[in-house]
Amino acid sequence: MEGRGLAPLCMIYLTDLACNRFPQPPPYPVLWACVGEVSAPPPFGEWLSINGSE
Repeated sequence: MEGRGLAPLCMIYLTDLACNRFPQPPPYPVLWACVGEVSAPPPFGEWLSINGSE
């Protein structure tokens, strides 16, 4: 992102965590907003669970 002139202060990642590969931890805080059940937390950052029911 630095090559594009961007300097993020944080990242909010909306995900279902249905993956087995994660990026390298960035130099800024990350919040994982997880939809559905979380069987294991992400490898870095803070996370919160978003319940899909109303």
